[in-house]
Amino acid sequence: MRARQESHPTREAAEARVAELNAAKHTTGTSTLAEQRKAGELPFGHYARGWLDAQAVKVRAGS
Repeated sequence: MRARQESHPTREAAEARVAELNAAKHTTGTSTLAEQRKAGELPFGHYARGWLDAQAVKVRAGS
């Protein structure tokens, strides 16, 4: 699998993103980044189902 390429409007924004990714890699470990990548690969329907389930709970609760 290839790494995703990100685009940023300015060089400063790109460097800030690189710093953010490097900080996450060094402070929380790469597992967090791997989990984010896996979550990004899930289909939209997965998240839609979760949202609909949450709405059903709210309706049953009357809120």
